[in-house]
Amino acid sequence: MIVDYFKKVKWATVLLSILYFVLGLCLVVIPSFTKELLVIIFGAGLIVLGIVSIIEYFLYGYEPFGVLSGVLYIMLGIVFIAFNGWIAGFIAFAFGIYFFIKAIFRIQDAFDYRRAGAKYWWADALFGVALLALGIVIICNPFDNNWLLIFLGIVIMIEAVANLISTFVISRKIEKHKTNLKEFFKGCNVVELDESSVKKHSDDVKNEDINKDDA
Repeated sequence: MIVDYFKKVKWATVLLSILYFVLGLCLVVIPSFTKELLVIIFGAGLIVLGIVSIIEYFLYGYEPFGVLSGVLYIMLGIVFIAFNGWIAGFIAFAFGIYFFIKAIFRIQDAFDYRRAGAKYWWADALFGVALLALGIVIICNPFDNNWLLIFLGIVIMIEAVANLISTFVISRKIEKHKTNLKEFFKGCNVVELDESSVKKHSDDVKNEDINKDDA
């Protein structure tokens, strides 16, 4: 049911927003340590991904370049861990690019909300413009490294809170119109096929083929 799907999406978004907020808080409180830790975690993840890729190749042999890609992942992970301080310098720039792209989509969504008749579409538009400006400032990097990371942390926390608010507002609207949604999807005559019905249909087709051969 569509309402159950929205519930799953809601709690997944809430969890991601909380993790996002914690990341921002860490960047504010311990910026230098956090940026290097993120690089080390990412490098460790690449190493694990490489090992899994190699193991899967020898167990199943599905991926023709499994060993090569696995070795490349492992080497890249080692580079990330060994040179974490140097690579961490690019984190702020990467976040700037991310905020810039996200701001464009946020502004686009705001105008979509306007066309849909949303009352407070302008709030999303203003937030998108502010996020766009912040992205440009971060890309230009006018501050020293630690202050920039603290600045990033504050932006990330604001973004996380905005996502949480948007999620709960949308959730309340869905709960309010739950009955109307159920009636709408009933009217669409949506048919759900379970495993037994699919198997029965397959058996019927086989029986028809056998009867044709006998005839």
